[in-house]
Amino acid sequence: MCRLKGVKNILLWLLTLFMFASAIFFIPSAASVLLLLFAAICAPHPRVVAFWRSKGLNGWVKAVLLAVLFALCVKMVPA
Repeated sequence: MCRLKGVKNILLWLLTLFMFASAIFFIPSAASVLLLLFAAICAPHPRVVAFWRSKGLNGWVKAVLLAVLFALCVKMVPA
């Protein structure tokens, strides 16, 4: 179980870095704001996770929000 948590943590960091880099790349568009928000919510840093949990954003709510943000980002990114 501990190994699975480590893999999940690595994948979340990679996704966070990818979304942050994409936000910088697409900076003149409105999608960059959504990409930064996605990266902020997805970041697996303990303080960030604790902050979002204090706001009631954990479990399935977080997963659904990330899926919706991802769909909006894909739709809004300039082609």
